[in-house]
Amino acid sequence: MPRPREFDEGLVLLAIRDEFWDKGYAATSMDDLLRVSGLGKGSLYGAFGDK
Repeated sequence: MPRPREFDEGLVLLAIRDEFWDKGYAATSMDDLLRVSGLGKGSLYGAFGDK
């Protein structure tokens, strides 16, 4: 059974959206998304799939 999420998905989406708006989709890396979301790779992929 997976653990419950300990982050606000809406706030993470806002941070990711802002990064895409600032840099553009093609110029935004997964490392950028990890930085702005504050999540680890497993959590980010688990919650949202891929870029």
